[in-house]
Amino acid sequence: MSRDGRWDWLEGVQARSLEQTVVREAAKAMAHELIAWPPQVRFHDEHAKSALAAVLAKPPTEAALQLGFALATNELRREFDARDQLLREHAQSSEAAMGRFIATWLTEWLLELAERAQSRLSRAQLVEALPIAAAIVRRHQAQLS
Repeated sequence: MSRDGRWDWLEGVQARSLEQTVVREAAKAMAHELIAWPPQVRFHDEHAKSALAAVLAKPPTEAALQLGFALATNELRREFDARDQLLREHAQSSEAAMGRFIATWLTEWLLELAERAQSRLSRAQLVEALPIAAAIVRRHQAQLS
């Protein structure tokens, strides 16, 4: 049947599990929300909304994004010492508040996904979404430069 070349595109294609597909699609969705800054956030009170107004006012820098993705990775892996070390290293930087916001947003987004999937996704699988999302955001920023 492959004499006419119809199926050549299948060469090298690997099957993905449902979980892998969900993780990839989640990464794309997160990345697109970050690209369309500010991401959707539900505030429970006006105090929290006003406290984050300055952080949400302008898009994040590359350094803030890197910090946010690194902190979220450490949080999901439960590597709290590494997370705390990163926070100490960047405590005085201008990217600290934005990085912490991004990390919290990413972590909560992925944990909510796991909850909606009725815990069929492990934390290790959730972490796999972070470098994919980061790469999408970086590619988008590179295109703007």
